[in-house]
Amino acid sequence: MPERYPFPNKVRILTAAEYRRVFSQGAKVSGRYFTGFVVIDTAQESRLGLVVSRKVGSAVVRNHVKRLIREYYRRNRFRFPRGMQLVVLAQAASALLDGPSCDGELERLLGRWLRDA
Repeated sequence: MPERYPFPNKVRILTAAEYRRVFSQGAKVSGRYFTGFVVIDTAQESRLGLVVSRKVGSAVVRNHVKRLIREYYRRNRFRFPRGMQLVVLAQAASALLDGPSCDGELERLLGRWLRDA
């Protein structure tokens, strides 16, 4: 049976106010395919928010990009420091990525914050 990597609501950034806080107070790191905004708040669990605009492509393409990012987060959540509030903004070029390429790009983008396994 495959290993489960749940993605419950408590590890998601859900409200507009939470997104605004991360965008305004967060450290920004940019790459070719993604831009990340990070705030460390040790009082909370690490959480992920996604922003994938219509510039990325059709609904099918946008959902695919979100699925790739969520899958990376689920598999690597234990490497994120406690309280890391992360928002990943997908650039239009991210539509071209497959799974391993997306993982590699997110590793480069977020590497300075991640703990080695």
